[in-house]
Amino acid sequence: PTFVWLHFLEPHGPYTPPDEDVADFLEDGLFPDERRIPRQPLDSEEPDGKLLGAIPRYHQLDDEDRVSVFVARYDAEIRQVDRAIGRVLQRLRQKDLFDPSWVVFTSDHGESLGEHDYFFEHGWFAYEPTLHVPLMLKVPEQKKGAQVEGQVSLLDLHATLLAGLGVETGAGSGLLPGRDLFAQENRSETSLLIENSDGYPGKYFGLRTSDWKYIIRSPEGSEELYDLRADPTEEANVAQREGEHLARMRAEFQALIQRIEESPRVHAPQAAEDSAATLKKLGDLGY
Repeated sequence: PTFVWLHFLEPHGPYTPPDEDVADFLEDGLFPDERRIPRQPLDSEEPDGKLLGAIPRYHQLDDEDRVSVFVARYDAEIRQVDRAIGRVLQRLRQKDLFDPSWVVFTSDHGESLGEHDYFFEHGWFAYEPTLHVPLMLKVPEQKKGAQVEGQVSLLDLHATLLAGLGVETGAGSGLLPGRDLFAQENRSETSLLIENSDGYPGKYFGLRTSDWKYIIRSPEGSEELYDLRADPTEEANVAQREGEHLARMRAEFQALIQRIEESPRVHAPQAAEDSAATLKKLGDLGY
């Protein structure tokens, strides 16, 4: 048995794709955004990635200030990854390993391309551009594809893979988060807890269903509510208008948090202290 993890840093800032790929996306007409935005001053005291309405320092490219150019470069990096994954799948087929293998494609986060005035970054907020990521699963000997409606969580991936391998996980005991996505009893819709990344100004927690999203900001307690069907870009906070729905989602959120706090937990081993070389690499990436 073999487990292989392939982590592609692209697409990720700074966007550095081949120039020949960028030209294709500049002319595709899919992102007709003519905005020009300021560049974060090099002597700015604001950390990279923790500012609004500007191009972070580590993204800056000569005198470029067009949003459409940065989006095209991001798209070109997606193409790079697409090609690389194609080569991996081709090699698996050549080695007769594709059919008997599990293959999973997903991402740890998305990217904000100007939504909520947040450009070419991720992690600060709990809005859809960061949270809504791809998840594709191919199980052994699968011949046909299907699209599954309803939301799932990356927490479900661990439980799904182990169940598929016949490993007893204790799922449902509170010791292992997530659900086996192929189990019939887990096909019903579930509400998911959401949270922004650590290390950003302000903490955002909340609850997401397929139709609605509830967000509460800590420590001040301000609340947001979005109707994702009518407003998929989360531009209209309807918390004041939809008081009854807000109260229901708030109560469900609080109940889930309480359940987590009262459940037994499995603690991961403490990580070793980061070396100077590791910290430099993270700094070069903008962290």
